[in-house]
Amino acid sequence: MKIFFSERNIHGAWVVYGEDGVRQYYGYTKAEAEKRYKEDSRVIVCQKH
Repeated sequence: MKIFFSERNIHGAWVVYGEDGVRQYYGYTKAEAEKRYKEDSRVIVCQKH
């Protein structure tokens, strides 16, 4: 899954924008949030098949 960019919101969460939409991750570093985004996207794709 391709990530376009990530930013921190006013509440302290990392907001990750990518091919699978926008997701927010609280309590993670930027790298962890981006890794989680990719993992979450893989799980969703696998469940659709």
